Amino acid sequence: MIVKKSPIGISDFKRIIEENYRYIDKSLLIKEILENSLIVLLIRPRRFGKTLNMSLLKYFFEKTAEDSSYLFKDLKIWQEDNFYKEQQGKYPVIFLTFKSIKHIHWEDALLQFKFIIREEFKRHAYLLESLSETDKDYFQKIILNRAETADYTQSLGQLSKFLCEFHQERVVILIDEYDTPINVAFLNGFYEQIIPFVKILFESAFKDNSYLEKGVITGIFRVAKEGVFSGLNNLSEHSLLSFKFADKFGFTQDEVKGLLEEQQISDQLPEVQSWYNGYYFGNGEIIYNPWSILRFLSSIEEGCQPYWVNTSDNQLLRTYMFQPQRDTDIRQELADLVAGKAIPKQIIHEHLTFPDLTENKSAIWNLLLFGGYLNAKNRTRQGNFFVYDLEIPNREVTYLYESFILDWVNKQVGGREILIMLEALTQGDITLFEKKLRLFAERIFSYHDTQGEESENFYHAFILGLLVNLEHSHEIKSNRESGYGRYDIVLIPRTDKNLGVVIELKSAEKQDDLDKMAARALDQILQKNYAAELKQRELRQILQVGIAAYGKEVKMKATLAGS
Repeated sequence: MIVKKSPIGISDFKRIIEENYRYIDKSLLIKEILENSLIVLLIRPRRFGKTLNMSLLKYFFEKTAEDSSYLFKDLKIWQEDNFYKEQQGKYPVIFLTFKSIKHIHWEDALLQFKFIIREEFKRHAYLLESLSETDKDYFQKIILNRAETADYTQSLGQLSKFLCEFHQERVVILIDEYDTPINVAFLNGFYEQIIPFVKILFESAFKDNSYLEKGVITGIFRVAKEGVFSGLNNLSEHSLLSFKFADKFGFTQDEVKGLLEEQQISDQLPEVQSWYNGYYFGNGEIIYNPWSILRFLSSIEEGCQPYWVNTSDNQLLRTYMFQPQRDTDIRQELADLVAGKAIPKQIIHEHLTFPDLTENKSAIWNLLLFGGYLNAKNRTRQGNFFVYDLEIPNREVTYLYESFILDWVNKQVGGREILIMLEALTQGDITLFEKKLRLFAERIFSYHDTQGEESENFYHAFILGLLVNLEHSHEIKSNRESGYGRYDIVLIPRTDKNLGVVIELKSAEKQDDLDKMAARALDQILQKNYAAELKQRELRQILQVGIAAYGKEVKMKATLAGS
């Protein structure tokens, strides 16, 4: 069997089909779009296939001089009723993507908006010969970059009119990654300038546009209250919580199994699952992160790695998760998440209001969920709302949170101190490790962060964050089964010459209990044989560490043994 190439970084549907790249068939998206409302808003995390799916729609719907039906004859949509085949190549299409508008100043962002609109007008320059003198003058002003900003805000409505009159068919308008420039604008202080521009542009395209056959918009967040979509009565919204379109973005369980079978690595499915799945879209459909799956398949010899979380600067998260004024409850809940616990019964509002990020705690959960950094499970109704249990979806995203913690600690105490602490742990110097951990707690922990039973999770998350520094030399595992239970943290050296480490954490009810709880944590490691996985690796030595915490006070008990 010939293994096809992964289309990493390629979002042009025609190129993927013609050049025989690997393609997971999502063509039934077309059917769902046609059966849905006049305007469809599709919300998914970044790199979950939005741009490729929009390219699919463009090539399917667009009326061109050449027959493009050959692109679809081996796909599922071609097995449907003749009605769907008849829609292929029938309509003029306007296709814009805003994913490149990441400028930090409004003037530069506006220039990029104008450039993108201008290029789409150029793509339809054949219309010029059919236009009246007045319309031709407007069209040429856009192409020659002589138009006023107001002309650009009305441009999509005008272009759809010109296309419909020429082709005698209503127009399909596709706008990809509509919210990318809005996200950047909020972070860089020109939010109030960009919203009116986008609002009027969208009203021109979608509000009471008699030339519109179908509109499809994609993004990461549903921007609310600012009125970007106000007045669009025929708009239907479908986020990752929606039942419709649930399997059209990302890879399903069966699709991933098929990809692994194709490359004869089905035995690696459990590891792939732990790294990249964990998303439950709509009615419980298990969805894998497609970018990471394709990257993994293109470099199998390197194993599973955090591919997706390293494709963006994640600035929005960095700005609003770890700011000093963030309330203690959020910090503790984030620590619980990293430690493997779920945040139960959270109301999720699908409309994100950026100003709420500084005022409304629930807006943070919206940001994390729809951005792909949390997973929502176990939907139940609470009054007029649905509530969900929130958790980190997989190991890849856990790595991101741990990296955030590491960055935060670096700013507080410096990288050299962290390296000294980690070297002490991996060399078995528990006295120095305990001293450094206590020092870090005194310098950077809030009193409230480390109080009560939840302090165990806070320390767990904190230590995991520091251990990201050891990724090159150790495999880091958390909350996994081994022996007769689930350990807190295990460090498995990538060479058997190094020391293996098992860590169990406990919280003490009072300072006088620290010794007792540290001893109990160590005894749990020994009694439940948490070192079983390390022993199977035939490591020469294994360090077993029980840690007890009370506020900013830490106590450790440890034993060093051969495997």
